[in-house]
Amino acid sequence: MLPRLLLLGLIVLFFTWAVVGKLHYAVIVPSEIQALRSQLACLHVNGATSQTSVKLTLSMRSQQTTLMEKTFQAKEMFSCIPFQAPKSTKNDDEVATIKVFIETTCDSITRQTNVLLKKQRSNIVVQTDKPVYKPGQTVNFRVLSLKENLQPDLHKIPFIELQDPEKNRIGQWLNVTPNQGISDFSFALSPEPILGDYTIKTKHTAHIFSVGEYVLPKFEVILEIPSVIMFNSDNVPVKICGRYTYGKPVQGVCHASLCRKKIYHYHYWNWEPFDDLLNNLCHNITGKLDRSGCFRTEVNSHHLNLTKLNMQMSMEGTASVIEDGTGIEISTSSRTTISNVIEKVSFVNTVTTYKSGIPFSGKLKLEDATGQPIPDKRIYLTYSNSRFKKTLVKTLVTDENGYASFKLDTITWIRRTYLTAKTNEMYQPYRYSEIINPIYGSAELSLQPFYSASNSFLEIHSLTKVLPCDGNQKIQVDYIIKQTVLNAETKSLDLHYLVASKASLWDAGAIEILVESESEDLMGTTSFNLPLSADVSPNLQVLVYILLSNGELVADLAKFKVEICLKNKVSVGFSPGEVLPGSDVSLQIQAGAGSLCGLRVVDQSVVLMKPERELTADKVRSLFPFYDFGTYDYRIEEYEDYCLPVGGVSIAGRQTIFESSISFYPRFFGDHAEMYGLFKEIRLKIMTNTEIKKPVHCYRRYKRQMSDGTGEDGSGFETQDGNRVPDGPKKEEKVRKYFPETWIWQLMPMGDSSSAELHQTAPDTITDWNAGAFCMGPSGFGISSPASLRVFQPFFVDLTLPYSVVRGESFTLKASVFNYLKECIKVKISLEQSEELDEEPCMDCQHTSCLGADTSKTFYWNLKAKKLGEVNITVRTEAIDTQDLCDNELPIVPKQGSIDTVIKPLLVKPEGILEEKSHSSLICNKKGEDLGREDISLKVPENTINDSVRAYVTVLGDQMGTAMQNLDRLLAMPCGCGEQNMVLFVPNIFILQYLEKTHQLNDEIQNKAKTFLETGYQGELTYKHNDGSYSAFGKSDPEGNTWLTAFVVKSFSKARPYIFIDESHLTHSFNWLRNHRKDSGCFHSVGKLFHTTMKGGVDDDISLSAFVTIALLESDVPPKDPLVGDALSCLRKAAVDVSNVYTQALLAYTFTLAGETDLRQQLMEKLNKQAVRKDSQLHWERQSNTRESDLPFWDRASSAEVELTSYMLLTMLYGPEKDLGRASEIVNWLNKQQNPYGGFSSTQDTVVSLQALAKYAEVTFSDMVNVTVTVQSQTGVMKFHVHNSNRLLLQSMPLLDIPCEYTLTATGIGCVYVQTVLRYNVPPPRSDATFAMSVNVRPDQCPAESVTKLQIHITAEYTGSREKSNMALIEVKMLSGFIPVKTSVRELEKSKVIQKSDIQMDMVTMYLDELGHTPLNISFIVEQDIEVNNLKPASVKIYDYYETGEYAIAEYNSPCGSDENTNN
Repeated sequence: MLPRLLLLGLIVLFFTWAVVGKLHYAVIVPSEIQALRSQLACLHVNGATSQTSVKLTLSMRSQQTTLMEKTFQAKEMFSCIPFQAPKSTKNDDEVATIKVFIETTCDSITRQTNVLLKKQRSNIVVQTDKPVYKPGQTVNFRVLSLKENLQPDLHKIPFIELQDPEKNRIGQWLNVTPNQGISDFSFALSPEPILGDYTIKTKHTAHIFSVGEYVLPKFEVILEIPSVIMFNSDNVPVKICGRYTYGKPVQGVCHASLCRKKIYHYHYWNWEPFDDLLNNLCHNITGKLDRSGCFRTEVNSHHLNLTKLNMQMSMEGTASVIEDGTGIEISTSSRTTISNVIEKVSFVNTVTTYKSGIPFSGKLKLEDATGQPIPDKRIYLTYSNSRFKKTLVKTLVTDENGYASFKLDTITWIRRTYLTAKTNEMYQPYRYSEIINPIYGSAELSLQPFYSASNSFLEIHSLTKVLPCDGNQKIQVDYIIKQTVLNAETKSLDLHYLVASKASLWDAGAIEILVESESEDLMGTTSFNLPLSADVSPNLQVLVYILLSNGELVADLAKFKVEICLKNKVSVGFSPGEVLPGSDVSLQIQAGAGSLCGLRVVDQSVVLMKPERELTADKVRSLFPFYDFGTYDYRIEEYEDYCLPVGGVSIAGRQTIFESSISFYPRFFGDHAEMYGLFKEIRLKIMTNTEIKKPVHCYRRYKRQMSDGTGEDGSGFETQDGNRVPDGPKKEEKVRKYFPETWIWQLMPMGDSSSAELHQTAPDTITDWNAGAFCMGPSGFGISSPASLRVFQPFFVDLTLPYSVVRGESFTLKASVFNYLKECIKVKISLEQSEELDEEPCMDCQHTSCLGADTSKTFYWNLKAKKLGEVNITVRTEAIDTQDLCDNELPIVPKQGSIDTVIKPLLVKPEGILEEKSHSSLICNKKGEDLGREDISLKVPENTINDSVRAYVTVLGDQMGTAMQNLDRLLAMPCGCGEQNMVLFVPNIFILQYLEKTHQLNDEIQNKAKTFLETGYQGELTYKHNDGSYSAFGKSDPEGNTWLTAFVVKSFSKARPYIFIDESHLTHSFNWLRNHRKDSGCFHSVGKLFHTTMKGGVDDDISLSAFVTIALLESDVPPKDPLVGDALSCLRKAAVDVSNVYTQALLAYTFTLAGETDLRQQLMEKLNKQAVRKDSQLHWERQSNTRESDLPFWDRASSAEVELTSYMLLTMLYGPEKDLGRASEIVNWLNKQQNPYGGFSSTQDTVVSLQALAKYAEVTFSDMVNVTVTVQSQTGVMKFHVHNSNRLLLQSMPLLDIPCEYTLTATGIGCVYVQTVLRYNVPPPRSDATFAMSVNVRPDQCPAESVTKLQIHITAEYTGSREKSNMALIEVKMLSGFIPVKTSVRELEKSKVIQKSDIQMDMVTMYLDELGHTPLNISFIVEQDIEVNNLKPASVKIYDYYETGEYAIAEYNSPCGSDENTNN
């Protein structure tokens, strides 16, 4: 009984103190604090009667910091003090605690709250000078290092990498120190790079640019259709325009299409239409552009059936413009929405709370589906305390701008209130039909009552405009303070305002409101000036409050939009804004003093190619996203205890502070908005004893253990963790030949000035130049808006050239002359004679013509290129002085610019067939050995196409590096069947194993390899039969294949540590192999074997059984397992009589894996006698092998020899004693057989060899690499440096002297892998020893009309010594300007004439499972896409996939291609 009485006494004492106590305080801090960045903390104390001391501290994991310490005598004090939090000891966000200590003579108060100490965020953005590059061009790029406050980050960048489309690392920069946050680089692309997307990578950033063969677009196409089309529209307006990059209209024809597509849904792993009977609705448009460069029309909506259901509520539009004269076609696309919304109603900038007694003001907006305002329209506004019973309170009429304002009395509102606005007074029920129903405007607003104990309120006037990011903005605040909280001592009240943005406090202040009478309510409006800056862009919040003498906090919150801006104001501009080509021009730059600016000026055509890749302020801001979710971060969310004693008075924080066996269970009486919610919404923490929450009545209940009323943190709340020619003197004739894509790319320091000027000579391109700059300086990052310089002359010539032509092939040069003068001129155009070009007769070509004002004309020449490489083409155009009339008008001669001469380059490629040779060496130097040496002979055959020879040398610090960087193209041939797919799968396993065991594996390589494994795994499953077996063409084959099934089992088993492999697939395949054994234990040869030599032949079950047994043993099936044990028993008996070297090698490796050393030793003795040793190289050959080569230095062995030698290397490395001496000799030989991509000739030799080489690299690995490689010829020296940090970097340099003898030496310690690649073109060779082939074309005679389709008829047969060939491929290259008709090729697959096809625009590849001595006939169709004259013949090649030296080549041509019909 006594404890209960004591408890009640404490309760009475506490509440009495709460009522009569005069001291009230509020401490306001950001809930998220940026380390090492200035912040504000605000303290407000009211009612102090004596000296008061306040201390504010920040407690972290390992330290405590004092943020504020003040002592004062005043009754009231408000102060906001800046502070800076230290950096967290861990590089991560940290939950810290802010504590406040308040001491008076009477009181000692301690409160605390949790805040989130945010780590310093930094990020990187990359800018390239262009989004797309041509082969051989230089990539310029900059790396910007930024902190979250957009100040320069001066920390070193650990690495920057450049990767090609195959994810090969082709460039790297380590430990880069930025200059004011900017690092500038360049990288020269090779003349023959991989085409596709390249990536510049840093730790957190990846920037993509593309490399391709392209011609810059001369003009852009604009398709204009309404952004929204009403479903009941009669017509759809369409406008198509063409604009040159210098702003003038294009003349030509246009084609467009509008399509409304049917709806698809995802069903059983496929996208299927909702209605199979529906078709896509499309309407085609064709027209001629007018003088303005545009074509306008209207499409009748019935063509698109806009009211139809089950069709997409959108339309796709495509448009293309074909330029007159040149035939250049450029396309664009657009998309529009179909809407059935007749009207849209919305509440505009309206808050979601109301304050009882203060009229609620709001505004409605009425617009159509396109966003256009609807004036003079009625809107019915209803009010309700529930969602179901609504009362009409107002009928509004929209003004001319579609707005309607209203004001509602709230005196009778007591709970959540719903406002509904509709344009239809009556409810419109939904009616199902096959046509779209209209939707009329409707909007709802839910209003929550705002709580105040005294019914005193503040209300900030809203602003609809976007605020500027500098200057001041006047903010108005209405107030109503009830008389009941005013007393005789209250002469004035202070209204305080806090400015917040991104969970931080930026500014604070106060204004005085005089109290004229304490006997009546205080009502009125006051205002203050809100300071604006870039710090609060793009959103800021303003919270105003008054602390009343009774401890009540009256507050309001408003949010404002601020324009996006940066502190560092950067701008660029040209003077003058339009100049003639070659004129002097000035580029002015404005930026903050001390800034370093990166300038970039490129042809507008460059921007048009990929405008989405431009660097913008938005992209930079997006590096540091801030998510305004309207509450605290979950790590510092506060637990809210809503309990109060029944009938009790309000206590700050709405929580119990009692220690007893009694607790209170909350009972809620409605949902009110409250002061605390305002602070929470803008993520400010408040520690206070003022009344900021609505008290709630609670039920009483008992519990065994009560919480400490102050909470664990001691806080008030419980918490948890025009055509004018520029003036100027007359100039001499100028030749235009400088046509850069990037004009200016440089860094410019601003110094102490905020402006700089750069003088340049304008290029010769007639275009708009796009200029921009970003700057980094003391004021942070800034970026300019794009500025434009127009380089233009009213009379000029422009050349239309293809990206490249083949030497000897005819092409048409097109030169368009433009006259943008206001008078007619007569022009004469001429092509300068050149030894590099032959001009062919052209009967219809004229080179003199009249040109009216604002017109153009295209002139033609038929040319044939004679020299390889870049050939300059020079065209001169002159406005001639003549008395001949042009359209009854005397032509003029411009006083300035009457002659225009243009020089442009054209790339001429060699004819013939590309040959690619490689020579690889692994050079190792041990400690004490000074020099490793290799001689390289760059010789080419006598029949090499003139000027087609090129070579380069590459150096890597790891012998697996080349294969590692080319995992998806190890073979320079197709990989389109079940076996060949495995070459994209298996090598990844060996690479991962090697890198893991040598501790070189990083996330980048691992992710790349895993991606190939996952895609290879999925691809291989498509070749699986229902019985668990696999075959080359999957279910297209009648049965599975023993060899491939075993290969897959081995590969999938080894991949299990890296990717998910469904064990059921492995079990299924094991069972299939178990069911296809002979009584002897060996395996049946089931299915077709495409590489008979390599796999022992169809009748040689011993080789096959050895291969399967190896696969099982490498799949971790133990030798005691009957599946393996029985096979070993069979192989033991067969091993005695085996004489085939390939089979012996397989058996030796089999018994090595099985641990049967005696049999292994017997076989090794036999094999050692057959070994071929020469020049410190060791390998094995087949007995029937005879090879001759005109270039023995570059000669490579057959696939079978590479495979069997690799098995011998594996046998040595896995044997009881590793013979590394002989193994190194084998490796030397194998390296010489590798192709330029790290693979070999075909699938299986690549897989087995890489397995063996990876094992050797693992066994001999050393982490000490410091080698200098010198490549020397009679004319020069080049050096490569290889060390631990760049051992996986592919270093490459061209070899310019050909033919020539090079000496390669290596000094230092470690191994380097050096590869020389030689490429040249030769005439199509013929080899009829193993294949015979002829190609005929129908029609075989050139008809009177032009030929647009050709039927290609191929006859092929195997003429070799075997009964049948291995798998054979036929590659048919397309004639220039022709493309294959896909359906005709697919028919060959359906009829089983071929097994598979791979169709590309320039080549068709057809797979044959085998070819015998009976001729095979194949026919398909090609069609003309672009007209090309004097066609060069195209080649057709048939070859054995596994014996690539067995091939035949033939040529074909169009009957109209040349004077001589070239059919074979």
